[in-house]
Amino acid sequence: MGLPITGFGTVGTGGVAAVVSPAVARRLGLPAGNAIVISAPRARLDRLIGTIRKAVPHGAAVAALVTQVVIGGRAIVTGAAAGAVGVTGGIGLTSTQLVEFLTAAESRVGLPYLWGGAGPNAFDCSGLVQWSLAQAGVQMPRVAAEQARTGPLLPLSQLEPGDLLFYHTDPTAPGYISHVAIYLGDGLMEQSPEPGMRVQIVRADFGAGFAGAVRVVPRIAAAVAANPVG
Repeated sequence: MGLPITGFGTVGTGGVAAVVSPAVARRLGLPAGNAIVISAPRARLDRLIGTIRKAVPHGAAVAALVTQVVIGGRAIVTGAAAGAVGVTGGIGLTSTQLVEFLTAAESRVGLPYLWGGAGPNAFDCSGLVQWSLAQAGVQMPRVAAEQARTGPLLPLSQLEPGDLLFYHTDPTAPGYISHVAIYLGDGLMEQSPEPGMRVQIVRADFGAGFAGAVRVVPRIAAAVAANPVG
């Protein structure tokens, strides 16, 4: 059965890919009343999800609605603002990685925006960041909201080239981080902005919608990217 899609909007909750009306759900044959939400603020989510999977029927999906990263045995649950919660520092990119990252990113200027594009010839905002850092050997998660958890929140006075800038741009989920750009220094940033546009270098925007700046810590980025419950 075909279902026309007339627009996209971020739900703002991890693990929820789409929301449809009851009438559309009936047309698609989706069962009603088939979800359980569990609140466990002090639990290790990887262990809890393993326990739940043993209890639910075969084929039932289990997904976390928040991101939790375990580093050194300590569970860090992220919120809606940029910056990994509980992380105040760490070893960032090496000078070699930084050069490779920025060189790769700037080589993509002028290429088209593509929703869901992860390169090498078309990108969305987070796809550009992920691809460019991969050229420097740094593993990154795929979406902006998760990339925002890959290092500590920075004061703007400490911004350096290679830091990531995050934004709330989705009016349907104003607290959700839905855009990322790369700070280049000298007040400039690189971004893949929106459909119909191309990867561009523009003045860095710290106005309405700015969610914060993060300096990527590769070990944290790898933990977020590999997190099975994020």
